[in-house]
Amino acid sequence: MTLMNGLIHDRKAYLWTDTLLSTEDGRTPLAHVTKFAIPPSRKWAAILSGSWPADDFFIVHKAILNAKPKNLQQLLKVTVKALHKLDPYCLSARVLLAVPCRDYGARLFLVSGDALPFTAAFEPYETVQYMSAGNGAAGAPCDPETPEQMRQFIEWQARIPDTAPIAGDLIEIEVSAKGVSLSQIDSFFGGAGTLPGKEQANA
Repeated sequence: MTLMNGLIHDRKAYLWTDTLLSTEDGRTPLAHVTKFAIPPSRKWAAILSGSWPADDFFIVHKAILNAKPKNLQQLLKVTVKALHKLDPYCLSARVLLAVPCRDYGARLFLVSGDALPFTAAFEPYETVQYMSAGNGAAGAPCDPETPEQMRQFIEWQARIPDTAPIAGDLIEIEVSAKGVSLSQIDSFFGGAGTLPGKEQANA
């Protein structure tokens, strides 16, 4: 798993991911790729992390987007169905979804293809904060409650030893009742090489 962070703050949901695609063991950078999905309607946003078939990195992205969900319940249902497309490959992934909400401004949901201490596999879990690594770890700079603190936390995450590498550009997505906006910070983590190869990749 690579960078997949989310936060609810001031009636907005925020998502963060990087752009590095590496081999399954995380040791070899392969390319810079898109790890998010935003429909043309801009009514929701998702970031994805996990292991993918080498010949179809976008298998889960496409399954969610092509289903064209019309509401939150449909979005959660098609996300679960999309993650099951990895079953034949014996792979799993996670999707972090941010959706606008009239009452709360925005909501944040994690759907994981593997069981976690706080939720079962394929069971949508609503949260206000999620970090893919380092949550509660000794030495963490903060327990992020604002986007600024989360960016500081992400800089620290990228230096955690023996975890999936984080590199390339930082993608920050903001979701509110007004819609979805995206910012890209080029080379936030420094560059990552691109190597040829056909193998299962870890994003």
